[in-house]
Amino acid sequence: MSTELTPRDFVLAWESSQSLKEVAEKTGIKASIAAARASLYRSRGINLKKFKQGRKPQDSVEELNKLIEEMGGTPASTVTVKTPAQKADKTPEQLREEAAAQAKKIADKLAAILGNKKSRS
Repeated sequence: MSTELTPRDFVLAWESSQSLKEVAEKTGIKASIAAARASLYRSRGINLKKFKQGRKPQDSVEELNKLIEEMGGTPASTVTVKTPAQKADKTPEQLREEAAAQAKKIADKLAAILGNKKSRS
């Protein structure tokens, strides 16, 4: 193909290919560029086909947890997720009070800054 890939040439290459890799080989552009160009064309209403994802099958959750246990890790069933309040050993009310106090400090600083700007003008 010529050094400039026309939209027509790109569409012909895309529609006659079976994979993104094949499009890249036919057009001489990187696969990521071809994917971006196809996305742009689709956003403009060009009905380019979509290729199937070539991902390997995923391991199941059970298989991955078994692997972690075999490696000496903690089984997922025994992991306890703590909320921020539990991590801080504070009640939700204590956390709310702290957040309100922080918000007041920020508001006071902002008021002081804005007050200084007004007095300079």
